[in-house]
Amino acid sequence: MRYLTALVLLGLVAAWTGCSSGAHFESDFYELKGRNGAAEARRDLAKGTPSYKAYGLPHSATAQYAALLKKRMNIIYEPIAGCVVDDHLLKYAEDYNAVITAYVEKKYGPKAMDHLWEEALKEYEAKNGASS
Repeated sequence: MRYLTALVLLGLVAAWTGCSSGAHFESDFYELKGRNGAAEARRDLAKGTPSYKAYGLPHSATAQYAALLKKRMNIIYEPIAGCVVDDHLLKYAEDYNAVITAYVEKKYGPKAMDHLWEEALKEYEAKNGASS
């Protein structure tokens, strides 16, 4: 859950700092209204195609994290929105990701995604010499 909190905070910071280069974007996530993120996550797990729904400004270590998620847990890191989100997208992503996180923690242990994120950060810093 710490990772999910970090993603949400990152999204808020990105929105506050204006990651959209000043252009105005219309929120267009109405198609997510009424979609059951939790049910979709359970279906994806049953099919063997789980993903993690991400939004907001990505961290510099996101590519390392996505690679580790796929390699270690067979979970696809799926960006579904940038800096502009609405309540429909937030509910869908949070519901979907809660099921995926519960699955991961049951299979790999508590805070497994947090540990993977920390590993991705270390890998990024080792390759680039600094943290972002």
